[in-house]
Parts: sequence; structure tokens; C-alpha cells
Amino acid sequence: MVNMLVTGNVHVKSINKGGGEFYIKGDLIAEQTIYGYYNHGELTVEGRTQAVAIFADDHSFTFKGGVSGTVVGDRGVEGPMLYIAILLYYVLNW
Repeated sequence: MVNMLVTGNVHVKSINKGGGEFYIKGDLIAEQTIYGYYNHGELTVEGRTQAVAIFADDHSFTFKGGVSGTVVGDRGVEGPMLYIAILLYYVLNW
């Protein structure tokens, strides 16, 4: 069940979300951070995603378009080139 469906683009200062399912058909542009916590719920973005930092704290993210920003996650972050960005972050900050 989708708790919030946006058929266009979303431009916000930051997103702080827990247990709901958000689905964005357009782009998601956050001026600062995208933070997801709690193991229920998901954020799916069909378009591009941009933020200074994207934090997944036991929360699922699916980014179907391009992603720009530092991604820090402990599970459930999917999207093009994200695994390389996450691995690079952990290697450089080991």
C-alpha cells in the first residue's frame, strides 16, 4: 500500500521518514538530506535523486534514476551505481 504517491517532481529542504511507503514518479531534489529509518516502509524514486547526504538506517530506498550525493546505508539501498558509491564510502572511511 502506497501512503504517498507523487506523480511529478519533489523539491524539499530535507526528508525525514519512517514507516510509510512513498513513491515519487518524478525527480526528488533535497537541498540537504534524505533520511529513512525503521524497517517498515520504503522510498521509491523513478526519476533522479539529489541530496547532500542520503542515510538509510534500516530502511529501504529504491532509486531508479541517477543519484548524486553521499549515500550511507546499512541495507535496502538500490539504484544505478549506488553499490559502488557505498563501497567507496566505506573503503575511504574505514
